[in-house]
Amino acid sequence: MNAFKNRGAEKGTALVEAAIALPLVLLLILGLAELSLLFLGQQDVTYAARSAVRVLAVEDGTGAQARAEASDRLGTKAKDATITVTEPDPANPADCDVRVRIDVPAASIKPVNFFGFYSGDISAVVTMRKEDC
Repeated sequence: MNAFKNRGAEKGTALVEAAIALPLVLLLILGLAELSLLFLGQQDVTYAARSAVRVLAVEDGTGAQARAEASDRLGTKAKDATITVTEPDPANPADCDVRVRIDVPAASIKPVNFFGFYSGDISAVVTMRKEDC
């Protein structure tokens, strides 16, 4: 009989536990979502740099063509991106490396800044040797 008498005192326990646990679970989920957007953005920037440097190294393109390729791959993120193309020095025949560096502000990668994990630039640098060197 005593078991039924004390049951009334535990009625709101589940509600209190849920009120404590739910915000923590939501914080964890939103934090993981923000980090995954950053990682996805890093992959996009790296892919764009790799495609752009390939235009220079394999297709013997120009710096303008490489910038256009990177902008195409970045899509809407390209408006805030800084794309730097380094071509070989014609005076130095041993210099056959081409390099593309892309810097995109993290704010243009992720639409919402829940926790401010990262507020700098997301960068990628890719270097390749020209095929005809």
